[in-house]
Amino acid sequence: MAKGNDSEILAAWGFLLESSPDGTWTEPSSQYWQSTDSTTAEESVVWTPGVVFRVTTISILMILTLVGNICLIAIISSQASLRRKRVSLFLLNLAVGDLMVCLVTMSTEILFVAFGEWVLGAVACKLIVYGQIVTLASTTFLLTVMSIDRYQVFD
Repeated sequence: MAKGNDSEILAAWGFLLESSPDGTWTEPSSQYWQSTDSTTAEESVVWTPGVVFRVTTISILMILTLVGNICLIAIISSQASLRRKRVSLFLLNLAVGDLMVCLVTMSTEILFVAFGEWVLGAVACKLIVYGQIVTLASTTFLLTVMSIDRYQVFD
């Protein structure tokens, strides 16, 4: 998550490239990076419509994820009949995993898109990448276990 130059960023985010009439890909007309001073290495993000759209979309998804998973946790926790079921236990764990994905992955993605670079430092970079991998793997494994459980029930 280190700071890169324009070509590295555009290569990593291919959907930011525009297609020309001859079918080749070119850099978009609006640049995402704008140098504040040619002598300094400091760069700032230009708030283009694409950046605003991405930040807004991620923010809306983050809010919906928080509300939905908190409601699911509250419903399962408040009803004793749901707490006794195996599926409810899986759903509760999945909701907690989704909340962790939301808090770890989506929040740092908003920061990265808004600032155009990693601003939390090298230690936070290592810890957050580790957190992202663990939370995404845990939700994937939970979905796999739920699928196996449902297969065994119907078998």
